Amino acid sequence: MTAGRHARAGRSALGTLLGTYTVSAVAESMTLVAIPWFVLETTGSVTRTGLLVAVAAISSALVGLLVGPLIDRVGHRRASVVTYALGGLAVGAVPLADSRGLLSFPVLLLLVVLGSVLDTPGTVALRGRVRQMARASRVELEPVNGVMQTAANSAGLFGPALGAGVIAIGSATWVLVIDALACLLMAVVVGTAGPAARPERAPPGGPVGPQSADEEVRPAGAAGLRRYSGELRDGLAVIGRTRLLRTLVKVATGYSVLDGAFVGVLLIVFAYERIGDPASLGVLVSAFGAGALCGSVLYGALGGRLPRRPVYLIAGLVVAAGVGGLALAGGGGAERLAVSAVLLGLVGCAAAPVDLMTTVAVQRAAPEGAYGRVAGTLATCAGIGAPVGIAVGTLIVGTAGLVAGMVALASGYLLVTLLAWRSSSLHDLDLDLDPVPALHGSATIQPRRPDPTPVGNRTNDRHSP
Repeated sequence: MTAGRHARAGRSALGTLLGTYTVSAVAESMTLVAIPWFVLETTGSVTRTGLLVAVAAISSALVGLLVGPLIDRVGHRRASVVTYALGGLAVGAVPLADSRGLLSFPVLLLLVVLGSVLDTPGTVALRGRVRQMARASRVELEPVNGVMQTAANSAGLFGPALGAGVIAIGSATWVLVIDALACLLMAVVVGTAGPAARPERAPPGGPVGPQSADEEVRPAGAAGLRRYSGELRDGLAVIGRTRLLRTLVKVATGYSVLDGAFVGVLLIVFAYERIGDPASLGVLVSAFGAGALCGSVLYGALGGRLPRRPVYLIAGLVVAAGVGGLALAGGGGAERLAVSAVLLGLVGCAAAPVDLMTTVAVQRAAPEGAYGRVAGTLATCAGIGAPVGIAVGTLIVGTAGLVAGMVALASGYLLVTLLAWRSSSLHDLDLDLDPVPALHGSATIQPRRPDPTPVGNRTNDRHSP
């Protein structure tokens, strides 16, 4: 009975956390239009606006790798609270500094970059905290992460339009204040929702990290720096020794390069050259977003009952076919737009389960005390791939043309999917896994051990973390 009450309380806390995350995701997506608009209003420079957005994106991608050990040291709950609180304060400081006449461009750049670089570690820490809460509440990881991705996709679909509406009614400053308040609310909820994490298991031969996921360790000076770099290498070594994680990092990086080329270059050129209507780009992006929303909802609801590896591979094939179909889309402007929107909806619907399965697999396979390093490395590889893809896409379109670029892109998606299909490690997606308990020694995936919890206190425990 006590275990059942704890599980119900944990599920309630998890629901509160996910609901607040939805509000925060919508507020953050509103800033996608508010921040560039605010920069243009305050500086009047398109060059400075582009520079700020580019620096923020690159720094956000790189910081995920570097802060992984710090997330594992201080604990997922504490790291999530700190990142959301600092992010909210950084965003809120922008309109405050502007009202006091203190907002020079270097100050604006510093505040916006600070808010952006916290996105990746904040997401990594929150995913780790969600993993802890889901395990304690006997809840499946697929639906929990499905809710998070559905919230993110919904925010990406509706948030920018909502942000534009708020700007039209008031100003970009209103959006920044809303985002700052949402971040601070998220920090409060993460800090208070659910019990503290249970102590982690130490590997044979002694502990390799904090005894609790919320215990902070502060080595000082050069010794602390050496230990920090050693922990970073440990996280990279875990990926190198764990065949599923190694495959997922490679595939995610490949997909990220292709996604950057597709969304950052080829889709824009396609709307301009093949349809010729500026509004068509918005329709195509919205179609992709709607498809991604449907895909995350469907897989979040059904993923625990579906074989993961076949779904993962079929999704990659659908994406390749959809991108290739765009190159062949014929007809007039309206007809071609309708066909292209349907194809992009299918691409978005297929891509969503791939992201979800990658997230869940990392949550299951990452060793205890090293989730921040593993997930941060994956996020960094995926983030760095996007600007590389933009450069490659620009080169291909500039030299070979749009159709050849689309065909090359579809072939790239197909190649990455076929390489994943040939990897035997992808079969580990269909195992019920326990995280590997140690950072040193074997890091192979371990099948789940028998669960002593009575069946009546479980929630569909065949796939519970």
